Amino acid sequence: MIQQPFDQLAVLQVKIEDALEKSNFEELETLSNRLQSLVNLMISAENGPTSLEKHEIETLVKLAEKVKKYEALTAEKFKHYTYGVSKSRKMHEAYKQHRG
Repeated sequence: MIQQPFDQLAVLQVKIEDALEKSNFEELETLSNRLQSLVNLMISAENGPTSLEKHEIETLVKLAEKVKKYEALTAEKFKHYTYGVSKSRKMHEAYKQHRG
């Protein structure tokens, strides 16, 4: 019965990795919120099982490790993205000032 949320976790992980690869920060935020909601739902499910099977626990442990990896990768990619935007703006301003 709990397998459906675990299947959804797997799908979200693939989508998050794709958004990270494409540096799609808006999609990444949406997917991150969906992941958080799904995990909160799994944790607070009133009719959920009181204990998880070993493979489900392993899946959650791996998810926690991946979330840390996602956070670090997102921070690094966003830093590069903002640096590029800042550099582009400065170049544009310099061009506007010196062109006429």
